Amino acid sequence: FFLKTTTARILEPGRLPEPLGTSLPTALNGANAGRWVEVEGVVMQAALQNGVVTLHVTDMSGWAVVNVHDWRAGLSLREGWGARLRLRCANVGRGHTALRVSSTDQITVVAPGTEELFAAPLANLAALQASGATADRLRLKATVLARHEEFIYLRSEQGPALRASVLQPFHALGATNPLELIPPPVPESLARGDRVELVGSPLSVAPFVQMNFAAFRTLSSGKLPTAISADGRNPAAVACDHVRLKGRVLWHEPAAALGSIEKLALDCGGTTVQAEVLSAATGSGPLARIASRYQEGDMIEATGVLFPAEHGRPFKLQVAESAGLRRLASVAPSWRGLSPIAWRWIIGLTAGLATALAGAWWFQLQVRHRTADLAVSNAMLRNEVAVREKAEAELARALAQEQDLSQLKNRFVSMVSHEFRTPLGITMSAVELLRHYEDRLPQEEKTQLFDDIHTATKNMADLMEQVLVLGRVDAGKLGYKPVPLEIDALARKLCDESHSATNGKCPIKWCAENDLSGAQADEALGINKPKGENEETSDRKRLPRPDGTDPADMTRMDRPPERALVGVKDGAFSVGSES
Repeated sequence: FFLKTTTARILEPGRLPEPLGTSLPTALNGANAGRWVEVEGVVMQAALQNGVVTLHVTDMSGWAVVNVHDWRAGLSLREGWGARLRLRCANVGRGHTALRVSSTDQITVVAPGTEELFAAPLANLAALQASGATADRLRLKATVLARHEEFIYLRSEQGPALRASVLQPFHALGATNPLELIPPPVPESLARGDRVELVGSPLSVAPFVQMNFAAFRTLSSGKLPTAISADGRNPAAVACDHVRLKGRVLWHEPAAALGSIEKLALDCGGTTVQAEVLSAATGSGPLARIASRYQEGDMIEATGVLFPAEHGRPFKLQVAESAGLRRLASVAPSWRGLSPIAWRWIIGLTAGLATALAGAWWFQLQVRHRTADLAVSNAMLRNEVAVREKAEAELARALAQEQDLSQLKNRFVSMVSHEFRTPLGITMSAVELLRHYEDRLPQEEKTQLFDDIHTATKNMADLMEQVLVLGRVDAGKLGYKPVPLEIDALARKLCDESHSATNGKCPIKWCAENDLSGAQADEALGINKPKGENEETSDRKRLPRPDGTDPADMTRMDRPPERALVGVKDGAFSVGSES
């Protein structure tokens, strides 16, 4: 834990506790934060910033940065390159400020280094790799094979290849300071085939040499060394070197664009190696469009720098020369001769195809189900439309019936209004005769006039009853009660009423041609009253002619089956009516 205070007081002299021994990566990550620790490592560089000396130290497990706050004159960095130091410090956090040394009293020089960066003894990498021994710091001479990501791949003069990470200086080189050890940066012109000298700290020597925090200087320019023939069944033995491999093409991935990477997967005796070729910037280059020249099953020879397989990635072969790929045979592999890798590819593709077919079948099944659901929905919609169309037709029919009934009512009211005139005329004529000639009329004529008044009044009452019938029709309460009807008597009665209503000016002759017995009608519906669509012209028909002859002559009435036919004729026109 941390204690924050504003005042402190020394009670008595004391001594530091025994430090906890730990590795540099553990201290760098803050695993022992807040504790007094002891670490040991080799100095790779040093820098002075704001009175604090920052040391970059490394060991076989990793690296860390140590900040020394009180550098005293008793300790010198004159022989600091590669010096092994033991440092007692406080682990105050993590990262570049994780380790803090209070003064140089807490620093012990275990082994001195050199005054010059490249003054370390020249190492025999082959002997070192054969013995499996390690060293704090190595100086080697080698030839650059390739640069990939943060690594430089080289072949040493003794033969073994190695991979080195670049030491990044704390800052650019400036004025010489005795408390600073700043390595030179990697030359910008460093290219494949250059002969260089490098100094660094080996991290491992098996299965290949891995050197950390290496500083470089160029000795001379040259060309790539001869590629060594490698056994594809054990590519780890030649990792990081310039090699020549034989393999059969498993698959190819063309470059997305000119100047990008094309890939070929090779089966090298059971091990998959992925060859990466930089497509030429123009389409005419010897490496352009390699996928169009090498097909699956071709046996080819590939030459390049082999990168190790790490973090789940396969071996990669960086092909950088025009002659880096060469076809050996174009024979497709037989089923028996297929490698396990090829079989895995075949099984994977088969499984993928089966999955795709199953997905297509499932999709088709879903489409069928969806189609069936849509068909059911469409049928329901059609039924609903049919029901709505039927309802609309019934509404239209009801509206038409209502309109017909309204027209019928209007016509009936018009007819009744017209028919009121006949009994009113009869009544007024009889009343006028009785008013003016009562004392001179014989008793029989008076009785006849009173009978006419009574009959006309009864007819008016019947007309009113028909108006009430119309009301019952509107209310839907109308019934039909037929009774026997004498058509001949009805016709004669109508003729007499017309004669009385016109004061004898329009006599009508009546003639029944056939047997009219057996007729039935409902008197409540007004059948016994004069009706017809030509009644509105009755006044004009009843006007006498100038010569005094009868203008109207009801000459005949016959009765075909189920109906009676009435013929009306006068001097101007005739009317036929069925009822």
